[in-house]
Amino acid sequence: MLESTVRNILFFDTILKPHHEKIEHIPLDGILRSVEIENGIEPFVKLIDNDQAAVRLNQVEIDQDKQIATLLISYADKRGADPVFADLQKGTLRAETKLEGEGVAISAHLIFSLKREFPSGLYAALLEDVPGVGRTLLDPFLRSVFKNASSYTFENENKKQQKTWPVPTLIIKQSEQLIKSLKSGGYLTEVEVTKYNSASGFDTIENLEEKKTTTTIKIEGRPTGEKAKDILNKLKIVANSKGYFDMRVKWINSNKERKTVSLGTARADAGDALYGRVERVTLDTAVPQCTSIINREIQAKMMSLLK
Repeated sequence: MLESTVRNILFFDTILKPHHEKIEHIPLDGILRSVEIENGIEPFVKLIDNDQAAVRLNQVEIDQDKQIATLLISYADKRGADPVFADLQKGTLRAETKLEGEGVAISAHLIFSLKREFPSGLYAALLEDVPGVGRTLLDPFLRSVFKNASSYTFENENKKQQKTWPVPTLIIKQSEQLIKSLKSGGYLTEVEVTKYNSASGFDTIENLEEKKTTTTIKIEGRPTGEKAKDILNKLKIVANSKGYFDMRVKWINSNKERKTVSLGTARADAGDALYGRVERVTLDTAVPQCTSIINREIQAKMMSLLK
């Protein structure tokens, strides 16, 4: 369940390779300008899963001064269960039934830096973490978007002009410190998981408002390497299922130094949250789980993280 005033932001690097091997690098800003123009005429939509779901590029916005591009992508699935609302006091239920052709919808902001990093050649990217929208969905969708909008051509072996396009691949920007440490003798000591809604009943007392609940799990046996990874995977799954969206991992490295890193319990691609960099942002205004236009507050919060 998405909180209306809180979002987790995942950090990625973007590999951009030409579809045809002999072509030189096609810059990200070049293809995204074409995408912005094409999408302004008609938003790009891709039906997937035997037409049971759709991914839509709602909006593209390029800030040339800041060298940043913002994409708003929505995902709708006919197979999603109808939402049900419950009266907190009475317990009465109200269901909202989908109409013919509708699917349960959610949207995510994706921000790219248009500055190519050297010497890696990568482009930094940020993704609003929402259920169902992860790399597994985005990589093939973005490739279709780029192919559709591309006006790049090259001369093929038959001396004819042939269309080409860049192929993007998102790779999670990992917490390298944790990964390397666990592989080189570091071991886990404890994990803290946090939820940001009422859990223990303190907010039933007048003038008290419960902001967050944190649970600490002590880890015995000094697990390291693959064993440590397996423990974190299992903890992440359980924490997410119980509504804990933040996870702080504490460990001791090979130099006997105590270390801590904040991770998430992301839903769409499990591996991204386990070792990936995650930042939590708090919003002043509640936002719905799906929108058709870029939310300026989310955009500004994400841009501030893109350094």
